[in-house]
Amino acid sequence: MTTSYKLFAVGAWVEDVQEEHLAVMALVVTSGPEGVARVEPQRLASWRHPGPVTALQVADLGRGEVCIFSGGGGGALCRLQLAMPLAPGATPSDIQLRGGGFEGADLLVAAQLHRGPLSGISVQSDSRLVATCGLDGRIFVLPVLGDLSAHMEEPLVDSGPSTSYWAIAWSSPQTFVTAGTTGGLEVWDRRGGKPVARSPMSWGATGFAELDLAQGTARRISSVAVHPGRPHLAATGSSDGCVAVWDLRFRNPPARAALDDPSAGDVRKVQFDASEAAAGGGAGGGCLLFCTEGGFLAMASPAFDDGSSAQQERGGAGGAAWRAEVLWREPAAAMLAFDAEQDQGRDLMASTDQDALSTSPADDSGHTRILLGRNGVTENQSVLRPAILLWDQVGCWVESEPVADDLLTSPEDLKAIIIAEVDE
Repeated sequence: MTTSYKLFAVGAWVEDVQEEHLAVMALVVTSGPEGVARVEPQRLASWRHPGPVTALQVADLGRGEVCIFSGGGGGALCRLQLAMPLAPGATPSDIQLRGGGFEGADLLVAAQLHRGPLSGISVQSDSRLVATCGLDGRIFVLPVLGDLSAHMEEPLVDSGPSTSYWAIAWSSPQTFVTAGTTGGLEVWDRRGGKPVARSPMSWGATGFAELDLAQGTARRISSVAVHPGRPHLAATGSSDGCVAVWDLRFRNPPARAALDDPSAGDVRKVQFDASEAAAGGGAGGGCLLFCTEGGFLAMASPAFDDGSSAQQERGGAGGAAWRAEVLWREPAAAMLAFDAEQDQGRDLMASTDQDALSTSPADDSGHTRILLGRNGVTENQSVLRPAILLWDQVGCWVESEPVADDLLTSPEDLKAIIIAEVDE
């Protein structure tokens, strides 16, 4: 039997003490010859958070150096610095906290940035920059390390109270993408305060021009992800189970796909399939994974009527129709967020609003799903990367214990994000 620890951070309202907390936790995964045998959640550390956790992101800076960023409903940005163990046989007890960021049981505010909820955080590890956006129409770009408060006087962008930004994602060490009340996508250069490119208004607010025109402001983009190997491609999720893949050069309308089910609900998270990228798959961006409030975990991929790969070779979105395929459906729960292993895509993790850690038998692909319940995401926070749903390569039934009630007490307020994996 072997043991691995999948580490993650959660932000939650703790009912017992009536406080908002940010906690570092681990899933202790015990595996044998037939696959996963046991999964046990374990809390490692917890701090009081300054207000509700509205955004959460992790920066892997290499050589075991990790930063956890969290945003608050009052616009504050917090930071924890961790030194992850690299030696074989290490356990979570070997993790070291560095650089402050907390005082006793309180998590400290690194920078007070926004005049209202901080709605999105994105980290660019190469340039070591963190970008934040808020419902106040402001965008900040700050160094990952150092004194963040020294850089908070002037935002990079201040569009005023009439504009809100819902999602943000880096596309290169110099540029990032946002989605907000202006509709569509905007591309920004961190060295200037105005968009360098913007999707045409004729493509609609979400890339579905006909639906956007018919339904008006009820439709909006809630999640943005940039392709890990093709930074000119970005995916978005929006209302009614709709996803789109945009070429950020904006030469052609986005490729589009939608779940053919009226109960699909809004898309809460989109992410390019890491396993497709690792295998060298193209498809003008490969496959796209997404989840919805209707309980769907789905995949979108290009639909070529003639079986050709011409569009794959062009590497653009091309305005073509994609097809959406349901991977999993939670019949009585919302699928609020998910995360895929970034290197090979072997493990896929998802969160629902169920009450505890639950499991399902392996499907035809031989994957076992483990879901961490009570892992909700509040309005405008769909860019978070919570966990936990393991798709194990070897199919088996997994017996697991419920998540501790003293932490996971509020389905509406809990968020989680994978930090790293440590093998014993």
